[in-house]
Amino acid sequence: HGCRVRKLVTHPIDAFDDPGGAPIGQLGASVRLHPESIRRREQLRHVKPRLSFRLDTNVALLAVTPGLSPEMIERREQSKGFVVETYASGTIPERILPALKKLAQRRPVVVSIENGRRTAPSWAKYPVGFISARDMTREAAIVKLMWTLGQASDSASVRRLMTSNITGEISANA
Repeated sequence: HGCRVRKLVTHPIDAFDDPGGAPIGQLGASVRLHPESIRRREQLRHVKPRLSFRLDTNVALLAVTPGLSPEMIERREQSKGFVVETYASGTIPERILPALKKLAQRRPVVVSIENGRRTAPSWAKYPVGFISARDMTREAAIVKLMWTLGQASDSASVRRLMTSNITGEISANA
């Protein structure tokens, strides 16, 4: 579950959360594991482990905020890939949608995620060029996009890798 965990607060023992996942245990005076929530390697048999250190770090995070303008998006065009973090409802303001569509046509990939931690967006409302990060955390989506762009150059391969659950970064129910 390591690639799905987010730190929510600084100090308490329960500072971490796995959005969309069941806790694998609880820390307190003692440690209590929940074996039914631990993902066993047998469930990943179809994945053949292969180490690759090729990363393309030319990836940008675009957080949709009230002040984000089309011009601000156009200034980031030198990046090779983008993770777009939408509003919690999964919406993108109409004023920036044309700039994002244009970006998705010229760049190999635009990955869109919503900043709501426990839900995945409804993809019917997004432009065709966007790739769903499903319920990946922002951090997992950024690193996976860097790794994917280091492995693949054509958009079909990028899309296939980004939508494949490689190491548990996408929950089974997403």
